[in-house]
Formats: sequence, structure tokens, C-alpha cells
Amino acid sequence: MKLKYRMAIQHVGSKWFAVALGEDAKKCNVMIHLNETGSRIMELLQEERTEEELEQAILADYEGDEQLIRGSVRAFVEQLSKEGLL
Repeated sequence: MKLKYRMAIQHVGSKWFAVALGEDAKKCNVMIHLNETGSRIMELLQEERTEEELEQAILADYEGDEQLIRGSVRAFVEQLSKEGLL
């Protein structure tokens, strides 16, 4: 899976945001407010990745309960898909 649109992911103050770039901004006119983990997933999805690859990358970046992390990654990916971003 991969994001349908080229996105800029920026850290502004204490918040993370993603917006579509260039011509993609005409098709995807949204600004997405993210947490740090969401911004990392969005960065990873700039290129083709499997869900397992995403989960492994996040598990390598963050400490915590493995099942909770995997579930959070899945939920985030499902939301991106539901919003038509994947």
C-alpha cells in the first residue's frame, strides 16, 4: 500500500500536519493533524509498504506493547483507507 497523493509532513510547534502537494492538492484538499507515530506512518507510506513492514518499522521506533502497537497501526491504516488516501 502507498499514499495516493504526494504529501508534505511537517512538525509545527508541538503538532504534526500532512497536506497534499502540487497538483495532488487539487484532488486532496485536506490538512491532517497527526501525532508523532501517525507522522512516521505517513512518511513510510510515501513508498509502497505492506502492513507488516509498517508494523515492524513502528515496533523498531517505539517501545510498548507489541499487540497494542500493531492494532494502532492497523487502525490508522484503516482510517487512511476509509478517507481514500491509500
